[in-house]
Amino acid sequence: MMSDRPTCERARCGMTLIELIVSALLASLMMTALASVVWSSARDTKRLRGEAIDRFPITQLAQQIRTDFANARGMFVDQQGITLHGFLGSDPQTHRPMLTPGRLRYELERVANRSMLIRTTSEFREPLWYGCSSLRIESMDQTDGEDRLLPSAESGGLPPVPTRFRVTLVGKDGDILWREMIHHHED
Repeated sequence: MMSDRPTCERARCGMTLIELIVSALLASLMMTALASVVWSSARDTKRLRGEAIDRFPITQLAQQIRTDFANARGMFVDQQGITLHGFLGSDPQTHRPMLTPGRLRYELERVANRSMLIRTTSEFREPLWYGCSSLRIESMDQTDGEDRLLPSAESGGLPPVPTRFRVTLVGKDGDILWREMIHHHED
């Protein structure tokens, strides 16, 4: 007489131990692959965000330098830095530009074995960038600017700003942080 209960020979009752081990191994391999993709994506996202954050201050600095050169009427470049004179005055409390006559200076200074770009006006002195090795100005004018003499009150007694010049800000490792050709009041 046959029993109604199926036996292991006639029908399978479940998974064997080997099948369970193989399925666990395959699941762990898929999880490892998925985790490496997620980890790689997170690392790349963090790197890209860091690069964007690192570039943001340089764009602010570039805008500050552009504004200062656009409003300057006189410029003197020496070994220690750059002196600008023109409509560069600012409010002493808010440091916002007022476009009143004023003078400012960009210079490099060593602080704790690091070079720092500093912007100095008559009202305040502010550090702009740590790890800057040089701020260079290269005139692209064919003449030396003597044919564009400005009133002494407007240029502050400084030579007039060239009509075309290149500004280059170099980082501590010699890499160029920012470079731009500026066309200053060109006719």
